[in-house]
Amino acid sequence: MDALPESVVITNQDRLIVFANQAFIDFLGEKDRSAVYGLRFGEIVQCENSLLKEDGCGAAESCLVCGARKAQLSATDLTVDIQECRITVSGKLSAMELKVMASPFEVDGENYIIMGITDVSDQKRRHMLERIFFHDLLNTAGGLRGFAELMKEANLEELDSYKDIIYEISERLIEEINSQRDLLAAENGELVTNFFPIDSLKVLLELQELYQNHDRAKDRLVLVDKTAESITFDTDKVLLKRVLGNMVKNALEAMEPGKTVTLNCAINGDSVVYTVQNPGFIPEQVQLEIFKRSFSTKGSGRGLGTYSMKLLSEQYLGGEVDFSSSEENGTTFIAKYKIVDIT
Repeated sequence: MDALPESVVITNQDRLIVFANQAFIDFLGEKDRSAVYGLRFGEIVQCENSLLKEDGCGAAESCLVCGARKAQLSATDLTVDIQECRITVSGKLSAMELKVMASPFEVDGENYIIMGITDVSDQKRRHMLERIFFHDLLNTAGGLRGFAELMKEANLEELDSYKDIIYEISERLIEEINSQRDLLAAENGELVTNFFPIDSLKVLLELQELYQNHDRAKDRLVLVDKTAESITFDTDKVLLKRVLGNMVKNALEAMEPGKTVTLNCAINGDSVVYTVQNPGFIPEQVQLEIFKRSFSTKGSGRGLGTYSMKLLSEQYLGGEVDFSSSEENGTTFIAKYKIVDIT
């Protein structure tokens, strides 16, 4: 087993690790191989869900959709299974994306499960970035080129009306590129923040103006709630708008034409709380994986939006991100940040 380049662990029928090869020990950064024995897979990789319940790995509600657990349970029933597994590491918000193959075998009348584990995080990240740059960015660049072609035959009045549109599309193109650059820097721990006082309401009004004219807002409304409060607090405005902007984009994509996305902000104790509400409902199975990198209901290679909200807020802005969703009240994403200074 130690001669194999891929990570391999063996578990008993209770999913407790009884053996791990050297590749897995190296993957974990452990020095003592015996430190992993007697633990379940999620506990040894420090999955955040393994800490939610007293029974550890496999006990939390989110564990129902865990690929590693599914594969192990299939092997318990004497079936070979291959699953992909997204794991958020406790306290770091860093994400592991693994491919797990589980196969049953027997030794001296005892049943065991052998698991082959491949880290596909880089592959997934590369795939997502390809989709973003070749899909989202090309769409924006295509719109820019379309207006440039119109300018060739436009009269002076038309040229004047095109100026603002071309400038807006160019700004959006640059923002999309910067967004992906900052996400990569954030994952690598290299992102530099720039905190200064901002007005909470002004940020919402800027987002409303930006996304009401966005292509995703066709036949949909983006409104700022009349009760939204004006609060001055210190934060990185660029990153904050990136977090809230992703909330708005997701809301626009999730709801039917003719519906409205509502933005709000208010003081709650020593914090400013932003909310982005839409009438759509997120199915319970989807809710369990909403903040995991690469998870998306929009197809393969997407899923950076909700993950980046949490990463940027909790690791760089000192805040918290959560959501609630029901058929009666729709879906509300919530971003909460400590107020350092109120003026």
